[in-house]
Amino acid sequence: MPTKLDELYLEGDHFVVRDLYRSDLNKTYLGWLNDIEITQHLGWEEGIYSMEKLVSYYEGQSESTYQNFAIIDKEKDKHIGNLTFNPINIRHNHTGLGGIIGDKDYWGKSGAFVEGMRLLIEYGFKVRKFKKIYSGVTVLNVPCIIASKKTGFIEEGYLKEHHLYPDGKYVDAIAFGQINPYLD
Repeated sequence: MPTKLDELYLEGDHFVVRDLYRSDLNKTYLGWLNDIEITQHLGWEEGIYSMEKLVSYYEGQSESTYQNFAIIDKEKDKHIGNLTFNPINIRHNHTGLGGIIGDKDYWGKSGAFVEGMRLLIEYGFKVRKFKKIYSGVTVLNVPCIIASKKTGFIEEGYLKEHHLYPDGKYVDAIAFGQINPYLD
């Protein structure tokens, strides 16, 4: 596996997780971010992204607190989604893990999210040596709950009425976490 300073390229059976490149910021990616069906579980406002905002956000991220990754279909060499370490907390040595599958052709049948998460979790624990990786998932995001459990996350608790959906209703979120099994 690459070190922190190397370009990240994690290869699985069907998918690759690699650094998100500036060239990945295109109309397709922008469309994902402005599609409420894709982003409803993330808490973003509908239709707020322009290419200028996306580029500014991308260029303003510090690798010490945030890392963006692309999920690539190996066979088609196609960018189908993203994963993030966000926020990276150096002092406490932990990070959040989040992501989306933006290409709806990959929803529910490809295993892209699970394979991508497994690759990134292994990298986070073995190379970055995070003590803990965690995530928060709304109770309505059933595919992500399933993926979280498949990748070894343990349910740590509930956050009541934590997430506001586009329809104006608040829903609970589940706090998931994993402790690094490779540390002494």
